[in-house]
Amino acid sequence: MLERLQSLQAVLLSIIAVASAAQAVNAFLPRPVIPTPTPTWEYMQLEVLAQFAAGVQQALAKDSTLSADNFNNRARSYRFDEAKLNELGGQGWELVGVLGADETVPFKTSSSVPNAPETWQTNVRPAGATLLFKRPLTE
Repeated sequence: MLERLQSLQAVLLSIIAVASAAQAVNAFLPRPVIPTPTPTWEYMQLEVLAQFAAGVQQALAKDSTLSADNFNNRARSYRFDEAKLNELGGQGWELVGVLGADETVPFKTSSSVPNAPETWQTNVRPAGATLLFKRPLTE
């Protein structure tokens, strides 16, 4: 019985040694290189202009003597058309970047001091943005 147990141990140790050697050899074998295709992309730009706040737009619509210059120190903001963005997403376009553009607008300031000269200052506000999209090129 003892001989049989020793014989079984020897067989198991042999199996472990062979498996370890096979694993060591396998680690050094070169792996086949499976080429993966490089994706190609198409790109699109969408220009979005900054708009005056709704109150400014209403004032411009009501009073024809006003111009956008009357509001040159008011902030502008972006209004993105969510329906358009969802449509582009449905077509496979992915937004990958936004390039903002600012404009500098000079405006006069007056002082409460009598006979004080008017001074000019500048206001920097958003002018527009370019949205950059990409999607895989289908051939």
